[in-house]
Amino acid sequence: MLLDPHTPTRSNSVSKDTSPDLTITTGNVTAMWSHTGKNLGSDHSILATTILGVEYAIPLGRASLTDWPKFRERREQTRLDSATTPLLTLQEWTIQLRRI
Repeated sequence: MLLDPHTPTRSNSVSKDTSPDLTITTGNVTAMWSHTGKNLGSDHSILATTILGVEYAIPLGRASLTDWPKFRERREQTRLDSATTPLLTLQEWTIQLRRI
């Protein structure tokens, strides 16, 4: 567990500063924890965790760009085709959207 108890990660004007934000790693990883000093308006500070050692490559899936005008056109056609059918449940509607 990475934590500096002398560097609080949560503070506000009502209660004592605390360190509830933890970073947990496995025993075979060398990691460093640092407090960025930024909070972006939250009562929790942003922490940075750096993992040292071999570079990790995570295989990503295939990305594709959405043709939004085509999607809207097909969605409108589906809507017009189903104008006489009863309302769909949320599950039915999301299945229909995935087919477009």
